[in-house]
Amino acid sequence: MYGQGGMSKRQFRGQERTPPKSQIEAAPSAFRQRRFWILIGCLGALLVGLWYFGSLAALPRIMVERSLAARDFESAWRWTDVADWLSYRNPANALLTARIARSEGDAERMRRELKRATQWGADPQAVRREQLLAMAQSGQLDEIESELMQWLGQSAAETDEISDAYANGLAAQGRFDEALGVLEAWRKDFPADPRPDHRIGRIQEHQQRYDEAEAHYRGSLNRQSNYYPSRYSLGRVLLNQRRADEAVEQFRQCLDMPLPLAAQIQLATALKAQGKADEARPWLKQVLAAPPGKLAASYRALEEQPELFVAAAEYGRLEADAGNFQEARPWLEAALKANPLDLMSRYALAVTLRGLRLKPEADEQFARVNASREAMGAAGELNARIKRNPEDLQARLNLGKLILTHESERSGLYWIRSIFAYDPDYGPAHEALAEYFQSRADQDPSYARLAAQHRSRARAAHQNATPP
Repeated sequence: MYGQGGMSKRQFRGQERTPPKSQIEAAPSAFRQRRFWILIGCLGALLVGLWYFGSLAALPRIMVERSLAARDFESAWRWTDVADWLSYRNPANALLTARIARSEGDAERMRRELKRATQWGADPQAVRREQLLAMAQSGQLDEIESELMQWLGQSAAETDEISDAYANGLAAQGRFDEALGVLEAWRKDFPADPRPDHRIGRIQEHQQRYDEAEAHYRGSLNRQSNYYPSRYSLGRVLLNQRRADEAVEQFRQCLDMPLPLAAQIQLATALKAQGKADEARPWLKQVLAAPPGKLAASYRALEEQPELFVAAAEYGRLEADAGNFQEARPWLEAALKANPLDLMSRYALAVTLRGLRLKPEADEQFARVNASREAMGAAGELNARIKRNPEDLQARLNLGKLILTHESERSGLYWIRSIFAYDPDYGPAHEALAEYFQSRADQDPSYARLAAQHRSRARAAHQNATPP
């Protein structure tokens, strides 16, 4: 028994078991903290899982595709970096980077990216598709055309990409009627896509059917007003038709594109045609001060691959015309270093050297210009023979070799390849291509392979032509 005012035994034990008030208040707080950290752990595990399986990179991949559609390759590459950061060894990322490289015409990088995609477990059919499209758009249709047509019939979701590559390959071989057929079908199936009209316009421009080319470029712009490849090409067609005022307007609108350097060159050319050399000069100087990689990227965004160092050639000729020979000379020499077949720049350099009182050097350049012009004198008769008889394969071969040597490698290759639209096994054409690619095998690893392929086809043609 306890004294007065004391506690019962039961009360005392209950008091012993009751935690202090601070502990009672702390219990819910500790529980909340544990729950918070459990939630954080679960969220972290979820994010790690999403990162590992590539789900976090879904949005960046969508942005890559949008950038590709707009031919904004710099933006596309930036988004692929984000996609790689948000995923782990994801084959979808590697396939997209291979597609960007293919779109830019970078065959070596495309091969590296496809190898990476394969190592990371990409679908072999998806890898094969990119390889087929790359071969097709470069005109290597001999071994893959049947497979490509089979894919075209089966892959409804990829019809636009396959049609684009296939039409490019057909055009590269001079099979323009077939290319136009593919493009018209693509245009019908994808009425909102600006690319089919643009591709049709390119073929018609190549054939110097300028009115029809203009109509298709405008049709492309009606579908997408900021499709800059068509606006740039429209400006070029207008300039070729001596409609310089209209051309200037088209090139000025191209200045809104992310990398407008190529458009600035054409704007300067159009301004020169208007007699506004002083307005043209700052545009060209700005381009020449830019990093070469930026200019190359600007051309790629417009689907252009000029053979000439156009900015240097235009600026050099502008200064030569103004009598500023000291300023003109290094730029004309740079233009000729980039392409020794640039006859207009060589003539301008000859005039410049004469203006600098360097007569022996000027005479050497004039002699080279005259030799090329004399050799190209035969081109008119060869063209006439081809117009009379498109199947005159020897005339096509002779014209191709002539142009390849004196005027343009790209045009020369076109004329030689055009033979295969009539006879895929024409031995002399394969021999000429084997010789060309072998002579440049140190520039591109794929050239040695192409040289071997054409050499093999030439041998087979020779064996089939030799009587037993």
